[in-house]
Amino acid sequence: MGKILTKKLIIILIIFFAILVGSFYYWQNFKNQDESEELTENKVFILLDDENNIILEEAVDIYPEARLQYEQKLKEIESNLDKGGDDDFLIANYSNFALYNNYLGNYKIAYDAYIKSLTINSKLRITWLSFGDLLVDMKAYKSADAAYNKAIELNRYDALNYIKLVNIFKILDDREKVEEIYKNGLEMTEKNISGGETLLLDDYAEWLVKIKSYDEAILIYEKLKEKQPQNKEAIDKKINNIKKKQEVI
Repeated sequence: MGKILTKKLIIILIIFFAILVGSFYYWQNFKNQDESEELTENKVFILLDDENNIILEEAVDIYPEARLQYEQKLKEIESNLDKGGDDDFLIANYSNFALYNNYLGNYKIAYDAYIKSLTINSKLRITWLSFGDLLVDMKAYKSADAAYNKAIELNRYDALNYIKLVNIFKILDDREKVEEIYKNGLEMTEKNISGGETLLLDDYAEWLVKIKSYDEAILIYEKLKEKQPQNKEAIDKKINNIKKKQEVI
């Protein structure tokens, strides 16, 4: 009788242990899935990159004084958020909270803060641009592409949108895409009465010099000189430097 009770007790303990282990793994899986859904499922943005290949946190090399300053700023912002305020107040604080965490390499925290800011108002171009910068740091390039294109949708005539976007494809060394973005960007920014296309022309020319497309770079600088006659001397100096490089070749 005693042996039977002992066997039953052992079986009960085995079943209990199996349930305990199963519950632990279920909870861990649920927790990981929940963290994943924070990144991929929300009302304003869906992460397009493989989460296994992106950086959620990074040890960044910054001066101790700067780190201390950023950490102090974060404490102030957290205090502001605890107090609450109107939409503009919350957007500004969530965006700043994201920005300083980005500086510190806390990318996941920064990501969540940008999502909160965009959930309040998804029509602010500057937020999408800053969000795109974070996604580039995370090496979430497909997602950064989408974020910068959101900024372009909100203002197709601002050169900074295209300069940010084209940087992704410089990193990826996709020259065909880089050329496409510059040409599309110039077509749109030339319609900007404030002359914003000059920023894009200068950026385009510098890239062409970097990849040693010297003739094309000179053509762009000549076009830039037409747009900025007041900078003729400085632009001519750049052109002469390119010609010297051509002579070496």
